[in-house]
Amino acid sequence: TEVVEVRRALEVEAARLAARRRTAEDLAALDAALADREAAWASGRVAEFAAADAALHTVIVAAAHNTMLADLYTSMSTAIRHSLAEALGPDLTPDRHVDHTRLVDAIRAGDAARAAREASAFLESPHGA
Repeated sequence: TEVVEVRRALEVEAARLAARRRTAEDLAALDAALADREAAWASGRVAEFAAADAALHTVIVAAAHNTMLADLYTSMSTAIRHSLAEALGPDLTPDRHVDHTRLVDAIRAGDAARAAREASAFLESPHGA
């Protein structure tokens, strides 16, 4: 969909920049957002998970330290959550879970190329999480 195409453009670049520019505070926020995302998945509630997933990506975008990128991403937040909830369907099933640990690890390691690959990979999945 158009939303996933735009997410891919923004989130892949955000991951690349976050790996280069993240601070200790950004890493702490990423860890907290990743834990919240996993807890939301465990809850089984699609809307809660979609919001937590979007929040994690918002933290990644913030870690890129690019105001224009952050403004563009924020302007899409409702569309992103809706698109994700639609892709997931009514139930959170194991086959729909996309682990974001490797993405956060790549950002933590400062590996911009790996962070971009990880961001791109999950956006290629049928569920776009």
